Amino acid sequence: MHCYHQALELYREVGEREGQAGALHNISHVHNSLGRYEEALGYLQQGLEISREINYTRMQGYCLDHIGYALRGLGRYQEALPYFLQGLELRRESKAGQEQAYSLNNLAGLYLDLHAYTKALDYCLQARELLDQLGAKAPQITSWTREGLAYLRLGDNDKALAASTQAIQLLAAGVSWINPHEAYLNHARILRAMGRADEAGTYLQKAYDEVMARALKIQDVQSRKSFLKKVKLNREIVEAWRKFNR
Repeated sequence: MHCYHQALELYREVGEREGQAGALHNISHVHNSLGRYEEALGYLQQGLEISREINYTRMQGYCLDHIGYALRGLGRYQEALPYFLQGLELRRESKAGQEQAYSLNNLAGLYLDLHAYTKALDYCLQARELLDQLGAKAPQITSWTREGLAYLRLGDNDKALAASTQAIQLLAAGVSWINPHEAYLNHARILRAMGRADEAGTYLQKAYDEVMARALKIQDVQSRKSFLKKVKLNREIVEAWRKFNR
């Protein structure tokens, strides 16, 4: 975090606007990852304003998506929606293929939060189709696991398991991705719904181990607490693990 603030000050001193936008985004990303969403929003709004002024399209897309992410983290789902949609439209206009898929996955996650499972499923399918065309495997982990969760919420456990298994197989094959713990948690949820509690426990343990490994790398105690309690996914994993191990 300190190096990002230093970079921001240096870019401001020399009037390098593109660098300022990037540094603001980087600072916000740290805050978002720790569940400090209000702080993230302040930096993101500044980054978005600069990016628009200098027509820095790629950074506009990142800022729009991450504003949506922060608002989603705060539970302000309807406010998040237009930012995700704007980000998607911008990326379509600029033909940023893989980044379009990120936007589609973000919209799928948001619609899951809104209990609009059919819409979530549609965005997952769009993301997977695009990623297939690009030959990009890693982001498909998010598409597959969210597709699995959407099917689970729609009551189709067989399709849920089939989709989620695709995400798990990619991880097992060594494909690296930013949120493997989301895939492990969703797989555990599906297995539990199918009455396969022991298998569910195995994947829940994987999710918990991933989250705690990341938490232990955060030296500041308050930041670690925020990471575990304010980031919804992390909180859900810890709570589910504790309940399972009572």
